[in-house]
Amino acid sequence: MKKLWIGILILAVLLVMGLGATMIMQHAHGDLVNRLEQAAKLSLPDWEQAKALAASARSSWEQRRHWIAALVDHEPLEEIASLFDQLSLCQTLGDTSQFSAVCLRIASICTMLEESHSPSWWNLL
Repeated sequence: MKKLWIGILILAVLLVMGLGATMIMQHAHGDLVNRLEQAAKLSLPDWEQAKALAASARSSWEQRRHWIAALVDHEPLEEIASLFDQLSLCQTLGDTSQFSAVCLRIASICTMLEESHSPSWWNLL
């Protein structure tokens, strides 16, 4: 009987950890995606605001990167890091069209990461 309760307890702990990881991923990426999409839209009409949003998104990413790395594959994280470096170069050069494209690329990768950790029937199969 003890083994049954220990097994149930272990499964409950794993469930709570899985739900916690899902909430961390949704919170971390949802805000980041919104900032980057706004930065992409504002790059032509308000370049300074777009740069500020991108800097805010990068700062947020740097703060949460280690927690996210504990939960996901590192390949997309390395791509995001390299894209943030490209974003800095675009800011330095003042290339607004490339800046928008890189912002949207980072946002799409973050959306993909968020969706891959959301509770859905296709993730359970």
